[in-house]
Parts: sequence; C-alpha cells; structure tokens
Amino acid sequence: MQKIIKKTFEIDLRALALFRIGFGIILFWDLAIRVIDLENHYTDFGVLNRIEAFRILDDYAFSIHLANGTLFFQAVLFILSFIFIIGLITGYKTRLSTIITWFLLLSLQKRNNMILNGADGLKIILLFWSAFLPISARYSIDSLSKQDSSKKTDTHLSLAGAGLLIMSVAIFFFAVFYKTGDEWYPDGTALYYALHIGSNVTHLGVWFRQFDFILQLGSYATLVFEFFGPILIFVICWNYAIRLTMVGIFISFQTGIALFLAIGTYPFINLLTPLLFIPKQYWDSVETNSIFNKISYGLNTTFSKFKFFIKASTEKENPRTTKLADRFSFLILIFLFIWNIAELPQTDYKAPRFIENTLTFLGLNQNWNMYGPRPHDHSGWYLISGKLMDESKIDITKNKKGKMDYSRPQYLVDTYPSERWRKYLDQARFRYDSKRQLLNYGRFICRSWNRGKPENEKLGTFQIHFMWEKTLPNYEKAEIIKETLWYHDCFKP
Repeated sequence: MQKIIKKTFEIDLRALALFRIGFGIILFWDLAIRVIDLENHYTDFGVLNRIEAFRILDDYAFSIHLANGTLFFQAVLFILSFIFIIGLITGYKTRLSTIITWFLLLSLQKRNNMILNGADGLKIILLFWSAFLPISARYSIDSLSKQDSSKKTDTHLSLAGAGLLIMSVAIFFFAVFYKTGDEWYPDGTALYYALHIGSNVTHLGVWFRQFDFILQLGSYATLVFEFFGPILIFVICWNYAIRLTMVGIFISFQTGIALFLAIGTYPFINLLTPLLFIPKQYWDSVETNSIFNKISYGLNTTFSKFKFFIKASTEKENPRTTKLADRFSFLILIFLFIWNIAELPQTDYKAPRFIENTLTFLGLNQNWNMYGPRPHDHSGWYLISGKLMDESKIDITKNKKGKMDYSRPQYLVDTYPSERWRKYLDQARFRYDSKRQLLNYGRFICRSWNRGKPENEKLGTFQIHFMWEKTLPNYEKAEIIKETLWYHDCFKP
C-alpha cells in the first residue's frame, strides 16, 4: 500500500523547481500587465472606489489595498509584490516569498473583484499549496546554502504534495459536472458556440471554428477528458509510459485552449501543473541530456552569483511545525472538496458556514463552472458615443471625432483593451446591481476624459451601447442589435 501511495503522490523536486520558476514568471507577467491599468482599476480615481469595493467585498475577505485609494500607495504595494515574486522565481527565502506573494495577490484581487477570471482563483490555490512544499530544493538561491541532507533524495512525498497534485486536476473533474446543457451532449455543439463568443476568441480560434466536425468531436472529447483524465493520471501511476502519455494529453488540451481562447493566464498555468506528475525516471533520463544539463548549469550558475545572500537565506524547518502545517493543508483540501461538491448543480447540499468562511478568508472559495451549463449563445462588443461641450460628436471607444462606426469588427477580441477590461464590462452589464456599476463606470469616463482638457473639449454627455450578436446554428448570420445600456451626463450629479 505504501508503495502505491508513493508512486501516486510522489513529486520530483526538479519538477517542483521548474514549476516554481514558471509559475513565478507567469505571476510577474500578470502583475506587469495589471500595472497598465493601475490607476484605472485599483485607485479611488478608477472604476471602483473603495466605498463601492467595500460594498461588494465578501464577508471574511480582506484587502490591505483598500487601506488607501491613492496611486502612490497602490504603486508601493505593486513594487512589494514584484520584489517577492522575484524572490519566488529565484528561490530566495522561498517560503516567506511565497506566503507574502499569496497575501499580496489575494489582497489585490479583493480590491477589485469585478475584473477577476478563473486564472486568479487558480493562482491563489497554487500559491497556498506551494507554501507547504520544498519548491526551492533545486535550482534556487536557498538550495545553494543547504547541506547534503537536503540533497539525499530527488523526490518529495507529503499530504501537502498530494493536495497540490489533486487540486491541479480536480478543477477539470468538477468542471464536467457543470456542463449539463444539450450543447455538450448529445448535440456536441458546445465548442461551436464557445468559439463564436468573439470577445474571448483569438484570431486563430476565429479561423478554426469553420471545422464543424472537429468542433463536434472536440465537444465530446472535452467531457471525456475532464472526467477520466484526472482519474487516470493517478490510477495508472505504476506505468511510466502511460503516465507520461496522460501528461502529454493534459498539455495538449491546455495548448488548444491557449491557441483558441483569449482567457488570460489560465491555460498557461495549466501547462505547468502537469510537470508535477512526471515521474523521477523521466527527470533522471533527461539529466543526461546535454541541453538539460546546460539549462541546469545555467540556473545554478545564475543563482550562485547571489552568494552574498546565501547565509541570510537559509530557512531552518522545525519538523513538528512542518508536520502540523502538512496536516493543516490536507484539512483545507477536505474543506475544498466539501465546498466544490456543495456548489455542484446536481446537489442540494450546502457546505457548513465555517468551511465557507475559512475558504473565503484564504481566497480558496472557488468553483470551476467553465462554459457550464453551456457556452453563451451570443456575443458582441461595446461602443461609447459622446458629445463634447462644443457640441461635436465623438467615438469615445476609439478616441475619434466624427460619426460613429457601428459595423462589426472582424475580431471582437481586439475591441477590448485587455482581458481585465472585458471582465469588468461584462460584470457591469450582467451583475444584479448593473445600473449602479454602470453609473460608477460613467463617472469614471467623465473623470478620465475631462482631466486636463480645456472647457470646450470636455465631455458633456455620452451613451454606452452593447452591439448584440446572437449565435445561430449552422453558421447562420443573425442581425446585430444595438442595445443602449446607459446614458450619462457628466455635469449632473
């Protein structure tokens, strides 16, 4: 039995190290993209001031980013986040860097939860479990300061490690239970509709949706993969070749998502997690490869240049504390399973309140309702038509004076400044308090446009439109309908 458990949940330390580096780079990249809209999304000048942010903040959630609404304060917190993410990537004081990165990222997410996507919840979950694991045992500054005792083995087995493996694939397993629409089965048209949601489909995805038969097979294959993939990758752990094949299937699945859907960093994170399932035999064989040796040597050489940090970076672990932390992480895993089961549409069970509150506080209260019960059957894009104080008309969306252009763009995804803005606009349109959110957005447009403008070029009034396009079966074209969501006067309270 012990041998089976070891083969199932053992993680190679080299895989953990590469996961740490790759995951840290993704976190750095994501934060760098957020900097572009630092003022717009995270300050009182932006779309959601702190009063409004507190109003929609979950009970038992926290955010130090809500302590101050100035651009300077937010910039300081961003700089701190960058510093600790670099610590995570390089493996310097890794556990401390991981915990503070988790804390700051969770706080940042709660500052404006109207711009979040599935990747944000996944980042918090992976950071949480990473804090309990020896992710710096290889290819890190910390590892250079450790003695032979840390290098006696290339693998790690713990409850926390099992939790990381389970959660990295459980998101697919739970997702399949939300896909209850006929579009998934028996019709097999789900991917057809998903690739017609132009606002989050890449240029390649627009081209690929012409292959109707492949899309139908892909719809069925998604259900099969999401249900059986997470089971098989554990059950067949004793067979080296088959497990590598399953890892390849997971990577291929996420590669397809990355190529066809513009949904932020989600598929890129899921390209990393399969590395954790690659068994020790593979890494041993790869180490004999000259290219891998050069990469390994390059990483160690780079980190060795930080020798003046090494003494200070040594992290001593108390076995008793480590054991308690390991058990705590497994308890949270049980809480997560209870929570996710309670969220499924097939059950009327409600998770106990203390579980919900604990997961909310830790930022782990996620569910994985991806394209469930069915993909949307419509798409569209936003336009904002305005009138300046000198009576001239302007297309605010394109910052262009003159007549509005209501024609359909070839690629709807290009009409959004970023994935965060797309999420925000959709939230403002669909939320139960939509009118209040559109009012906030309208006030932001007035503030941002009129700042520093002469009186005659200030924005007077404008309208926010959504150009609604229904997705019809069999590639039929629907009439585009202009829906006016909001009218705003910048000089009326």
